[in-house]
Amino acid sequence: MKGILYGVGTGPGDPELITLKALKILNDADIILTLRNEREEENSALSVIVHHLKEAADKHREIVLPWKGRCHTFMDFWINTARIIQGYLEEGVKVAFAVPEDPVLFSTFSYLVDMLEGEMDDVPIEIIPGINLFSAGTGFLKIPLVMENEKLAVLQAPVSYQNLSDFSQAFDALVIFKGDNKLKVTLENLEKLNLIEKTYFLVYSKQQNEFLSLGKDDLEKKEIEGELLIIIKMY
Repeated sequence: MKGILYGVGTGPGDPELITLKALKILNDADIILTLRNEREEENSALSVIVHHLKEAADKHREIVLPWKGRCHTFMDFWINTARIIQGYLEEGVKVAFAVPEDPVLFSTFSYLVDMLEGEMDDVPIEIIPGINLFSAGTGFLKIPLVMENEKLAVLQAPVSYQNLSDFSQAFDALVIFKGDNKLKVTLENLEKLNLIEKTYFLVYSKQQNEFLSLGKDDLEKKEIEGELLIIIKMY
């Protein structure tokens, strides 16, 4: 009998913003896997999990992802990880692969699924959605992101000047993840397109378990701690 792989979203970092279903799956799983980039000191998904499930440490395995710039190493990493999980599944193990936010939105979980589908004919997978960063962020701002027939584009930084120009004309709201990636260029492009006054800059503070709203001056003066979320409302 095959096991099953769960892709589990743990939300944006606030322990209270993980779903009941995610907690149930994590509690029932035989093994919980989380991923941490080798450049990161903190594993945000694990922090949320252990807040609720103290015993999770006994079945937790942390996978350390090599820096993405090394393409050959990066692909080998996912192939090897997929084969390890394949072994678990063939032994009938229930594996929960827990990720920050949501497993299907700019998530490394997609790499794993691609590799597993290359190794197995029928991959037993279930996705447990998580609350994404921009939904939590707009809740903090107390603004509607889009309404009725308005259009939303979700992008990942860096975004070129031409793309930012095109998307700002075609959509009513833009969300840019990982806004700290080439932030200086993004700020310059926002200025050129007269979008600064329509832009919100948010960082989720893990220490305070809440969002911090930053201004353009803040971004230019201090180092950003956490992932920068950029939300642009055209009107």
